[in-house]
Amino acid sequence: MGNLIAVAIFLCLGLASAAMFVIYPGQIFVWYLLIKPIVDGFLEQGATIGGATLSFSYLPSLIMPGLFFVLSAFHANRFRHLPFKGIIILYMLLNVGAYFKEGHFDVGATGFYIRVVFPIFLYFGVPLFVDSREALERMVKLAAISGIFPCVMIFLQKLGFIRFNRDAERLGEEIYERATGGYADSFSVALPIIISMFFLLQIIQSNKDNGKSQIVYEGLLAAYLFSLVFTFHRMTYIVVVIVLAMWVYLNRRINYAFVIGGAAIFFLGTLQAFVPSFLGDIDLFREADPNMYVGPDQGIALEGSALHGRGWLWTMFMNEYFSRPFVDQMFGIRLPGRAPHNDYIRVLFTVGAFGLGVYMLLLTLIGARMLVILRHFTKSGDIFLKNLSQSALFMFVFYMLSGMTLTISTLSTMSWYFWILFGVVAYQHSLYRTQQREVLREAMARG
Repeated sequence: MGNLIAVAIFLCLGLASAAMFVIYPGQIFVWYLLIKPIVDGFLEQGATIGGATLSFSYLPSLIMPGLFFVLSAFHANRFRHLPFKGIIILYMLLNVGAYFKEGHFDVGATGFYIRVVFPIFLYFGVPLFVDSREALERMVKLAAISGIFPCVMIFLQKLGFIRFNRDAERLGEEIYERATGGYADSFSVALPIIISMFFLLQIIQSNKDNGKSQIVYEGLLAAYLFSLVFTFHRMTYIVVVIVLAMWVYLNRRINYAFVIGGAAIFFLGTLQAFVPSFLGDIDLFREADPNMYVGPDQGIALEGSALHGRGWLWTMFMNEYFSRPFVDQMFGIRLPGRAPHNDYIRVLFTVGAFGLGVYMLLLTLIGARMLVILRHFTKSGDIFLKNLSQSALFMFVFYMLSGMTLTISTLSTMSWYFWILFGVVAYQHSLYRTQQREVLREAMARG
């Protein structure tokens, strides 16, 4: 009876959300970004259907991208402003084909394919419905402050109000109690904060008021960065350092470079102990069988345990890949889920070498186009779109780097913002150029 009630709630929430979304798609979506970290953090429980628990947080992950795609079909004439549609659709179809080729139609397997394909629908829908300057500015502000919830959860956990739901782990030679803020793991709580940081940097750069609002934004940025320290997550640290360096360089914010340098000097004692151990588990020891994996929490870093055990996983998956028939190698073996801890290996296993080639070509095209868009808006003098293009570029860097140690395209928050930001800046860039051409044609006609 309890399960039937949960299913009924699940369906009612879904229908109500769908109805509201159809009426106000752009507005509902933008405001949802504000509470997305809360939904992802709290609504892990759901209804058990077919032996699998469907989290209530799946509702917006299914409804919003799906309905955006359906609604955008009524505005197909505006698709011309979105680049690379053909190769994007090809990649989506390859994943759909892999799903039917594998033939496992249970809820778990279906969910993974949905996580990969459905966020791409946002690329076709969000730019069409969140297209005005007012809507884009609201999206940036709400996304920038949405990281407050996971940030507060980290501090509450460190203060003892929330229990640690993960065992302490070894990072190099030291054992750290990684903050998770009640989320599944340290990266799950860091992810929304990092993305909020990108948008916050944009607001700080665009803000013309150097008074109280600027102090609030800079204080919030400091809180975000301080909270991320407690995750002790290496990819988080790498991405934050690279993005901050890019932001300082691109915007000539030398004052921030001095502040960051001063903080590094202040924490020099901690850094001296921490940095040498940053990649400590890459060291090779021969005291035990090198073919046996012993986790870094046991203090032994064996051959293959590089990058916190991922080297062993990658070797295992690649050995399986090369043992399979040529057809499987080319077009996909099976869905490995998140097990490879490498998104490129996950794509290789799911859609084969051909699919990986399509995926890498797509990412290369997106990266190149982002640089063109950033250069264009920098020259145009449109500060807001220039800074939004920077945020999209930071998201691209985050996506590419994280894919090396995480199956990031199965994480909805990562994929959502990756496709949203590229779609929005590409769409705005195309609109801008179209308007310029129309003005030029009108001027030539009058002349």
